[in-house]
Amino acid sequence: MMKTSILLVCMFPSLAFAAVTLTIDQVEGDHDVVRIHYTIVDLTNDLFETVNWQYSLDDEKWLDIDPIAIGNNGRTAAGSAFITWDTTSGANNLAEGAHENVRFRMSVKSESGADLGRWESRRALPQPRSGLAAVALDGTIYVIGGKDKGSPFSTVEVYDPLTDVWMRHPSTTAARHDLSVAEVNRKIYAIGGFNGLFPKATVEEFDPERSVWAPRTDMPTARYGTAAAVLDGKIYVIGGQNADGVLATVEVYDPITDQWTSVATIPTPRANFAAVAVDEQIYAIGGWDGQNHVSTVEVYDPQTDVWTTKSRMRVRRSSFVVALLDGKIYAIGGVNDQDHLRIVEVYDAGTDRWSFRANMPVRRSGLAAAVVGNRIYAVGGINDAGDLVTVEAFDLASPPAVSLPFSINNLEIDCLKGDVNGDGEVKVNDGILILRFAEGLQEPTREQQCAADFNDDGVIDATDAIQVLSIAVGLEQ
Repeated sequence: MMKTSILLVCMFPSLAFAAVTLTIDQVEGDHDVVRIHYTIVDLTNDLFETVNWQYSLDDEKWLDIDPIAIGNNGRTAAGSAFITWDTTSGANNLAEGAHENVRFRMSVKSESGADLGRWESRRALPQPRSGLAAVALDGTIYVIGGKDKGSPFSTVEVYDPLTDVWMRHPSTTAARHDLSVAEVNRKIYAIGGFNGLFPKATVEEFDPERSVWAPRTDMPTARYGTAAAVLDGKIYVIGGQNADGVLATVEVYDPITDQWTSVATIPTPRANFAAVAVDEQIYAIGGWDGQNHVSTVEVYDPQTDVWTTKSRMRVRRSSFVVALLDGKIYAIGGVNDQDHLRIVEVYDAGTDRWSFRANMPVRRSGLAAAVVGNRIYAVGGINDAGDLVTVEAFDLASPPAVSLPFSINNLEIDCLKGDVNGDGEVKVNDGILILRFAEGLQEPTREQQCAADFNDDGVIDATDAIQVLSIAVGLEQ
């Protein structure tokens, strides 16, 4: 029996505490699909699901398991349960290999989402950068533009959370920082920014199928420090600044027609803020109004072309990021009059309320963020130490529980069908063994399973035993 434990202490708004214990009790099987048996002990009567599945082959480097390889993962109450891991399925799998020291780890996440959450470090950016932008596409994160020691660049790097690896991709044609990016119909748009001398109106489109950047119609107003949000296939670019100062401008780009239109200006002109679309509306949050860092939240309804005011963030800030996780808006990092910030706030549009989550480990502003799966990835930024390579991931799961080592052998097996006991012949004893396997009286090894499944239908049953017995007594060849 394999067993390991963790203790998760979750804080709720009422300041009550609840203890949740997760254990990985047993890993059953040594090839193909294995079962991960676990137990949750909980005092809150919440429902849980497993998340953040990973494996290690050396007790040091952990690789994410592709979610498509995980099965039987419905939400469950406290108690014993199991999930399945198809070790041959999805990206990052263990197909066609034999491994003696595999460890599995995972976390649990509560249905209520009341946990404060946790952060973990991931592989650093290849180069420091702040004022960058990020967007998720096909399970990877594209990091675009930015600056290092004040010098803007056009570099594009792509991060794969499954493998924790960064890769270089084709650069944009225009070096710039404080730009906005958006993804529509699997194409990425890089908009505006500052090239070190002037605000830019440049718009470029990246097609991942052809792996090239192409120019599109310039934005009507050259600016930087904007925020962008996608709604109904259109990109809303809001605010920002240029030589005229901080702007209230809102311009909308339609990728299909390659045209821009203007809509109602935002009530509070602002730059270096954040925006996100939720429930067919666009939330513009925080920023710099030309004199002060603000906490203002204003919401745009494209159906009425009207802005309304919502509850403010608890902390004034600019040069931060927002991300949408489980339908809630997370505001992360930034800067205000006091310092670069680690603060994380979460907004529930249904209740119009802000609350705090676990602080980001590294204080920073001018960072970027993207969501892949159930994690927010906060990338780069700047603080008193300068431009950063920092990458940290946030989610609402518990700390991980880790299994004891086990083996996985997915090498192809060369077996003699019907020779279950491995003596080189098909005999009556082999047929009897197959019947024991079929009745669940004995568990076959991998080699025995290969030999016992005589008709290769994936199931060991009486049909296999009958065929083997017929051969053993000479009724069949």
